[in-house]
Amino acid sequence: MRNVLLATCVGLLFCVVGCASSQRTLQAGCASCIFDMKGVTGCPLAVKVAGQPYLVEGVKMDELGDAHAADGLCNVERTVKAEGKIKGDRFVATSMEIVQQ
Repeated sequence: MRNVLLATCVGLLFCVVGCASSQRTLQAGCASCIFDMKGVTGCPLAVKVAGQPYLVEGVKMDELGDAHAADGLCNVERTVKAEGKIKGDRFVATSMEIVQQ
């Protein structure tokens, strides 16, 4: 029983450390124009994590280029490499860049 408890605690520790903040590839776009998030006004940045859109904190839409250009985040969903973690109903980003395709 003690070994099972120890193994469970070690497994949870690895998950917490590994899942806390890591670089991942996500889909990004305007919360209003692309993801049609309810209650959102203007054109804030959002990313999809496991199919669920989250507003982004820590990186602004304009940092990723002209949002209203033909290939901008208000017109096209784009792939990004992002570092950060979900905190409540937000994705708190420490870095983000568009993946050139």
